[in-house]
Amino acid sequence: MLRTGQIGMAGAGQTVFVSADGRYLLMSQDPASLTETPVAGGIARVLNLPRGWYLPGGTGTADAIEGEGLATTNGIVVQSAQDPGIGPRLIALWNPQSGKVRIVGRGRGVIDAHTAPGASYSLLAWPPAACPPPGSCRMKITDTASLSTRTARAPARGLFTAGGAFSPAGTQLAVFATGESKRTARLALIDPATGSVRVASRPVITLGQDFDLARWLPDGRHLIIGAGAGGYLVDSATLAARPLVFAGRDGRRTGSGQDINFTAAIVSPRA
Repeated sequence: MLRTGQIGMAGAGQTVFVSADGRYLLMSQDPASLTETPVAGGIARVLNLPRGWYLPGGTGTADAIEGEGLATTNGIVVQSAQDPGIGPRLIALWNPQSGKVRIVGRGRGVIDAHTAPGASYSLLAWPPAACPPPGSCRMKITDTASLSTRTARAPARGLFTAGGAFSPAGTQLAVFATGESKRTARLALIDPATGSVRVASRPVITLGQDFDLARWLPDGRHLIIGAGAGGYLVDSATLAARPLVFAGRDGRRTGSGQDINFTAAIVSPRA
């Protein structure tokens, strides 16, 4: 508990996330099943995904497109591929109560989902499977209730990469856009309401595990991109960025070479 500092064991799992209404803690150790535990207390139940459908990545990694579980008001995000890569696969919403699966589209994975408090829908961000000529790559933002979709176009001669996240209010989507070189990318902010895209001139991030990472701070204006020694704090209004230095308890700097993987879910005290 954040208010008391108390720690409790919820159970075994490698992926952990909270239902869109904040009532259930969902955990998974394999890509085809998960447990659902009431946050207020109660008995956990096992949910088995329909045959041929899997959680994104199945086991927990830091990046949503590679395995972080995602819940929306209209179901749990599932995909037709078991592997954690970003190759083409069907993306869908699975309702555990009805057992129905609704196809969202064919994409390279899922970036993130956002649900506003009390909303009857969520926003789901995902890049389509096909990216034809340079400059035509897109990011899809889908309303999970109606399945209506708004499209944002990548900068000329570029494409959108794997990582990203919605801001706390859902008014901005942070993603990463490549340029001439497909090995590096810059932060791009998408307005979900209009599809407009703003691209930061700096920093240029080398792509790789955890380096196309974006995490918003609670103020909704600042976000951290990159990881380890390559991390930056960015002001989303001005797109100004400054490097971050992480220090261990002994005062030494923490580099990017340490292999640390983690997932976490924050449960609202009101739940």
